[in-house]
Amino acid sequence: MNEIQIKLTKLDELPDAIHQNNIETGYTVTGSFCGKPEVGKCFWVGGWFRTSFVKEIIDEDTFKTCNSIYRYEEVKQ
Repeated sequence: MNEIQIKLTKLDELPDAIHQNNIETGYTVTGSFCGKPEVGKCFWVGGWFRTSFVKEIIDEDTFKTCNSIYRYEEVKQ
């Protein structure tokens, strides 16, 4: 069975980010999909990259963390 692969892109940094200038806007990471974002939890890509805690779900594939706004999309294989 093939895992679903996603690409996570940092769209913007929040002006009140806890860790400012930590990851550049436009940064992408690709890895296995570990589940939809949930408020109060980190969003994982693969078993090695995670965001800060999710604060708000903006739409189906975009969310806001303590520091940034991210969007994820499925990578077609």
